[in-house]
Amino acid sequence: MKKKDLFDLIKTLTPSEKKSIRQHAFTYKKHGDNILQKLFTLIDKQQKYDEVALKKKIPNLSNRKNELWEKIMLVLQMNEFELEAVQIRRKLDYVHILLKKRLYGQAYKVNEEALDWCNYHEQVVYKALSLGYFTSMVEYTHSSRVAEGMQQLLNLI
Repeated sequence: MKKKDLFDLIKTLTPSEKKSIRQHAFTYKKHGDNILQKLFTLIDKQQKYDEVALKKKIPNLSNRKNELWEKIMLVLQMNEFELEAVQIRRKLDYVHILLKKRLYGQAYKVNEEALDWCNYHEQVVYKALSLGYFTSMVEYTHSSRVAEGMQQLLNLI
């Protein structure tokens, strides 16, 4: 991450996003969260990025900036749950997990749900991704000793 990336990200946040980050990113008081909260507040108050001032107040600044960037992105992703693309990607993640668990029937159903979402929201790219991903994962898992699970999948088709 470039020096100013976190500053730029924080400066683009709306007041409601900042509030959400303060509520969700710093709720668990693990060691280091207070430092991340302090870093967030310091950067938010800066008009121009001043790394020298931050280094004086925050130990191990580079690592802390990366941690804070990750936390901010996770909260923003939670807030974007309503976006169709995010929901489709989440369904594809579920398909991946179910295939790894060799739950082919469930994976097929979730993949069908993802395809329905793609059709409804006209997400052509994700539709292609869903079909290609599912097919490649089935072929991959089929190549390893899972004939009985594949039969279960074929019975659903």
